[in-house]
Amino acid sequence: MVSRSTISRRIADGEIQAIKVGNRHRIPYSEVQRVWNESMEAMAKIVAPDIEAELFGDE
Repeated sequence: MVSRSTISRRIADGEIQAIKVGNRHRIPYSEVQRVWNESMEAMAKIVAPDIEAELFGDE
């Protein structure tokens, strides 16, 4: 889960594209998918060495 303030900050920084409707931001579904995929790729890169070590041992 990501806090509302984190999302707001990422929108303000331009990391997440959103459309302003009144006083609220609307994030298109395609943008949600993009952010999700980038997050999962980053997570996979971080944990890959640990998983590899666990599966194949430290060589």
